[in-house]
Amino acid sequence: MERKPEELPLLLRLPSEILEHIIYVASKIPRDDHYQFSSWQYPEHSYTHLKYIALTCRQLYILCTPYLWRDKEFILPAESDKPGEASNIQMATDILSEQAALFRHLSHLGCYVRSLCRDLTNSPYYDLPDSSLMAQLVCNLRALRVDFHPKPRTQHYGLVYFAQHCPSLSEVYLENCRDTFDDFYTLVHYQRRLRSFTLLNCTIKADTLIQLAELCRGSLQSLLLQQVWIEPIQNDDDHHHNNSSSNNDTNPDEGPTEINNLTTSYLHSNSSTLISHHLYTHILSSQTNLTRLALSDSVAMDILEIIAEGSPHLERLAITLHERRPARVVSSLLAISKLSKLTLLSLAFRYSTNVIHERLASCAPAKYWKLLIQRLPQLQFLHVSASQLLLHGDFILDLLQPSSSLKRIMLHHVALVASPSPMDSFDCNDPWESDTEQDILHGYEQDLELAQNTLDPWQRSPSLWQHVEGYILSLEQAERKGFTCFYSTDKVCFVKGFDDWTEA
Repeated sequence: MERKPEELPLLLRLPSEILEHIIYVASKIPRDDHYQFSSWQYPEHSYTHLKYIALTCRQLYILCTPYLWRDKEFILPAESDKPGEASNIQMATDILSEQAALFRHLSHLGCYVRSLCRDLTNSPYYDLPDSSLMAQLVCNLRALRVDFHPKPRTQHYGLVYFAQHCPSLSEVYLENCRDTFDDFYTLVHYQRRLRSFTLLNCTIKADTLIQLAELCRGSLQSLLLQQVWIEPIQNDDDHHHNNSSSNNDTNPDEGPTEINNLTTSYLHSNSSTLISHHLYTHILSSQTNLTRLALSDSVAMDILEIIAEGSPHLERLAITLHERRPARVVSSLLAISKLSKLTLLSLAFRYSTNVIHERLASCAPAKYWKLLIQRLPQLQFLHVSASQLLLHGDFILDLLQPSSSLKRIMLHHVALVASPSPMDSFDCNDPWESDTEQDILHGYEQDLELAQNTLDPWQRSPSLWQHVEGYILSLEQAERKGFTCFYSTDKVCFVKGFDDWTEA
């Protein structure tokens, strides 16, 4: 018998809409990701908190159930863990197909799932039947993450099932996925206009990448491409040869072979190539809603200018630059300075090809770094990695001002350049506009002659050292503090706001 409203606890007398909002807020997982570049933001709610609330009473159980099932993660059991007669392991598809208690209008619990994370790294064996059934059970899915085993497959990866059966799919995060069998084209075929797209250690066909970028133009908000290669188009003979080779490699008596993983050596042997300048030009043009972008490939100044022009709302940028000429480096910094909404900037100077990764110096005169920061008023995180970074002492002092918006800064191999006198630095003209290529080259050569790459000149200036002590570190001091991210050639480093990295 149902109780009268006046007999209920005060909390349960509230309208269901208000109770649901309370549950939503109370179970939300707080994320301090202002200084991170994370493209997978799930789960959103604490399962533990929700479970205790749901066990309180029937009404709260009904309100909590959608959140309890909103974010699911399944790990593929190892071969030794496969369900047997005496095993209590329940298959993911069995869980998702269960009838929702008290919810007769829903056919199964999978209808509640909005984000799905699948860890398939325990085994290279395929689970396509399970993938097909799972995709049909999570028909309201919005975000999909799959970490595949690194061994290349001899058949497709099952992405087609989710592209076909999940019409709301808008976020895709994949690791170790090869596009040999056109998995990624299924996103184009089923017209899935993504808002977030992350690929780690994957390959993708060039035409598919172009079509997918065109399809998602205007909807894409987050793009992360890390170690992504272009999959070569193979003819039937190539497929037959690769299938035969892969089948031989999967002989359990032979054990794993290094070349059959998605490593650089395997990609070379398979004729995979880096994403070309032309492809980057196409996929990054006019991505007007993009707010997060991270690329592991090194790019040229032209690509940065395309990004600045086509994605004016960018808030987080992690990019690698391979320019060596001072004028082009300065033009690259100018392009970045136009992204006035940036809160996070990670900039590395490095040249990457199929066979080498060469760390480069930042060939920009010291004054341009101060001009860059002045144009980025919302910047909170700054990371610059170079084999040499020319900076003025007063620029470092500006970074340490309490009024500075920059809370976390990490600079590799800082070379101190004497600050210009007030009279020399006074110029009513904007250097971005007035300096010619020859002026920039001359300024860089002058700074390079004055550059000092050790800790001694910082310590010899009492007025400077009293402010920067504890922030300007030698490599040995940084390592003693627990920082392991610096190179052996980083003689002087600048670190501000990373205390949580070394608390342990």
